[in-house]
Amino acid sequence: MDAGKPVTQEQQKIPHPLQCLISPDLDVIPERVLNEATRGPLKSFIQHADSLLSIIPIWKCLFRTFSSNDLSSSHMVAICNAISAFLDATTLSINAQIREFTLSESKPPWACTFELFLDRYERKPKPMRLVLTSLIRIVSRHRDDSIIQEFHGLGIKIRRTLHQARYSDKLFY
Repeated sequence: MDAGKPVTQEQQKIPHPLQCLISPDLDVIPERVLNEATRGPLKSFIQHADSLLSIIPIWKCLFRTFSSNDLSSSHMVAICNAISAFLDATTLSINAQIREFTLSESKPPWACTFELFLDRYERKPKPMRLVLTSLIRIVSRHRDDSIIQEFHGLGIKIRRTLHQARYSDKLFY
């Protein structure tokens, strides 16, 4: 954490091993930090957090790293594991707001992650499949029509993308 910026009350609730995830100075969370957080306190903290505000800084930093184009293969595996652990833990949280977090907001975390997943699938497929499995698990647990509609909209986007890819392949072969 940046020593020059005041620490919020919500950030103080984050266990020390997870503090490294929320440094505003980092564009990308280091691979070692991701591995340590995923193996240890990340899931437990998310599942037992008493406030949605305490997990949002972690989500923002994880997603910023997941969005990076400059990750090595092993770093991509680490962030996929961390994103998957985070998303899975939100669905098992004792806090109802946290359980709903991945499906709420104007741009819900599951949709942001899924869109980025589609853009990055050409990378190592196994870690990305782990993320996809978490996303499908989240959506399948909720029967809200608005979520189904949003998922349907993303499905249309996928079909268009695949169609364009096939069409562009025909142009070049």
